[in-house]
Amino acid sequence: MRAVWLLTLCSASSWLFLISTFTPADISTRSPFVFLLATGVLAAAISLRKLASKPFPGIINYLALPLLFICLLIPFPYNLGAYLALAGISANLLRPGKYFAPLSGSMMLTGFMLLVQSACMPLFYVIASRVHEIKLLNILAYPFLRLLGLNPSMSENVLYFSHYNVVSAFPGTLEKLGFYLFFLLYPVGLALIGMFDGRLKRIAQYTGICLGYLLARYVFMIFVFAQVDNVSIFWEPYFQILSYLPLAIILYFYMPLQSWSMPSGFLANLPSWKKAVPSFALFFLSIFCFVGIWSFNDSGIRKDGRILIDEVHSDWEWSMKKFDTTWFGSQSTYNYYCMSEFFNHFYSVDYNTEKQLDSELLSQYDILIIKTPTKAFAEDEIDAIVKFVDAGGGLWLIGDHTNVFGMDYYLNFIAKKFGLFFHYDSTYDLDSGKLSFYKRPKVLPHPIVQNMPPFLFATSDTISAPLFAENAMIGYGLRSRLLNYAGRAFFEDKPSQDYEFGLFLQSVALKYGKGRVAAFSDSTCFSNFYMFITGKPELALGTVEWLNRANRMHFLPWVFALISVAALLGGFKATTEKRSTKLLICFFALLLAVPLSISFFSHLTSLAYPLPIPHTPYKKINFETEHSDFTLPDKRLVDKHPKNIHTFFVWTQRMDYVPSLQDKLVDSLQAGTFTVIFNPTKPFGADEIESVSLFVKNGGRLLLVDGPQNINSTANQLLKEFQLNIEYATIGKSAVVNEVGDKIGFVQKSGIVSGGKAYLRTEKEQTVFAVKKVGKGAVGVMADSSLFANPTMGGTQIKPSPAQQMIYKMEFYILRMMEQAI
Repeated sequence: MRAVWLLTLCSASSWLFLISTFTPADISTRSPFVFLLATGVLAAAISLRKLASKPFPGIINYLALPLLFICLLIPFPYNLGAYLALAGISANLLRPGKYFAPLSGSMMLTGFMLLVQSACMPLFYVIASRVHEIKLLNILAYPFLRLLGLNPSMSENVLYFSHYNVVSAFPGTLEKLGFYLFFLLYPVGLALIGMFDGRLKRIAQYTGICLGYLLARYVFMIFVFAQVDNVSIFWEPYFQILSYLPLAIILYFYMPLQSWSMPSGFLANLPSWKKAVPSFALFFLSIFCFVGIWSFNDSGIRKDGRILIDEVHSDWEWSMKKFDTTWFGSQSTYNYYCMSEFFNHFYSVDYNTEKQLDSELLSQYDILIIKTPTKAFAEDEIDAIVKFVDAGGGLWLIGDHTNVFGMDYYLNFIAKKFGLFFHYDSTYDLDSGKLSFYKRPKVLPHPIVQNMPPFLFATSDTISAPLFAENAMIGYGLRSRLLNYAGRAFFEDKPSQDYEFGLFLQSVALKYGKGRVAAFSDSTCFSNFYMFITGKPELALGTVEWLNRANRMHFLPWVFALISVAALLGGFKATTEKRSTKLLICFFALLLAVPLSISFFSHLTSLAYPLPIPHTPYKKINFETEHSDFTLPDKRLVDKHPKNIHTFFVWTQRMDYVPSLQDKLVDSLQAGTFTVIFNPTKPFGADEIESVSLFVKNGGRLLLVDGPQNINSTANQLLKEFQLNIEYATIGKSAVVNEVGDKIGFVQKSGIVSGGKAYLRTEKEQTVFAVKKVGKGAVGVMADSSLFANPTMGGTQIKPSPAQQMIYKMEFYILRMMEQAI
């Protein structure tokens, strides 16, 4: 049974490729986990080769039912263990011969290892997102490093190494300790010892070996780091795996497990089902309630949604000046006007521009938004805010990276009253060093993010929170860099190796008295130029909707805890069978209760926290991406991309539109009455053309923007349905006039539109923009898409040149004509 330790390492290491804890876990990077698991399964099968022809009694087959529930109700990769265990059970049923039995047993063992590790994952995320630097680590390592001849310096428990006249700081952190793999390895080892041996002496021996190796590994990895000066050795998957291989070898020689005799006896003396049912029911209730402690989300009492945005203490991200067609520059786009106006369609928004925050003022509102403060709050104001929350109010604290403008410093005077702290750092994707990309958890996402699609951060800071705080957003695969006062924006101006990495809190939620507090770490995400990029409006609405509830059943987790303990004790008392038999019944209940409880509480949360329905309609404009060929900063920055239309997208907001991206053409048609197709390249099916025709006839507006540079255009395939056409013979740079002959702008590389009413023509009477009424709606065609890409329009924060202002006017004119056409 020695080789089982290799299986333990392989199963733990596979999570490095299955979940994006440090590096991305996409299809292209998951192939190594197949090799790792196959190696582990084979090694364990060799170790189990002395099994009898039927190593498992027939009762083991009953595990198939709860395992099937896990497969169906728990998403990949957390259900992978259930699939493997089921495969092992199936193999045992189909091919029970003595040569095949070891392999089926190994598959079952691997499956249950993965299930144990997936159950440990939530606890790891809670710990690793809150605890990073461990000062004791470097104190313990320092004397050993001196023995190795490194002779580092140490100040305030931080090691310093000199490389080529550059001094590198090395704080001791859980991530550098290799805590991730250890956290997955150690509990599986405990389970194996409990299953095959069970002696406390063996558990103590195993624990001592693991802890001793953990420190020795840490010292060795620092030694390697001192030679290469590259902190990536601590988080690259292959370095982590290789660094733990010696532990598996040590356990192989010094911790041999006993034979597979215990499971047979463990399963041989089961009580009758009639005797087992009371214990099973109590165990099931205990586990169900235990999951509920962490999974239940109080739906609360929904309030009136009266929002107060504090402007008195903030001279950044202003929210009151209208985002219109005459005001440009960074102050117009680093601005919360669009967010506050968007909220007004769902709630009621007021602004505090001159009053001190006190209880009388706050009593008139349900939610207080404090964003990017640049001046201090008086003690009386802070006390009033705390009382407001305690009485049932919702508080949203919005900070940003590196304490820019001192905003986190001022926020922390309030945040610390609730156990929160905004750090003076900035975060980036660990692998690339660029902006980080976030996807909500597959299992039990917080109500704030449960309706949020994938989300691109714009550089956040990190937040400290107490253990009882709710993890609205745990950022993964991140590196954190401290502020640098030498730079205007406090970013570090040169790369270094002293950053923390791994998991960090980027959004936190907690209940306080009858009220709630949410903290978010990246104010830029709600600026006018980002507000309606995918994920941002859903996060903003999800946060405010969660805050717009007064706590009603916040005590219920404590009730769940009491029931869980009482039911667990009752389950052991309900039968007089042996302890091993009781544990087996509890194990069956565990496998069944976990997927059912997770599914139940997830469904409760989704019912309790849908995105709100607007009480007043707003103008929507949908950019479909199924057929179109353009880029926006929805997954990564695309500033220099020639097909970037970010400014065109954001400028629709200056016409009071709320733009959105839609992945499917049919979704775009159903989501509103105005759809934009930009540089179409994918062919349109007959059913899609029919859907578009019906959409327009029923009052919808379709704007198709294309041009000669789109050599794979499929525009005319769709336009033919409306007797419109684009001729792609290029018109060079030429002035254009509107329908009454006034010069309004220019084109630089345009086609010629035929059909419909001409609204923009060249001086040679060549139509470049036309609109045709169809039924109750209209179709507009603009034949110079290159004009509206960012390389021509410029970015959203520039002060435009006269030529760029003319392009802006053309966009506003086109949108206005589309409105007037119907």
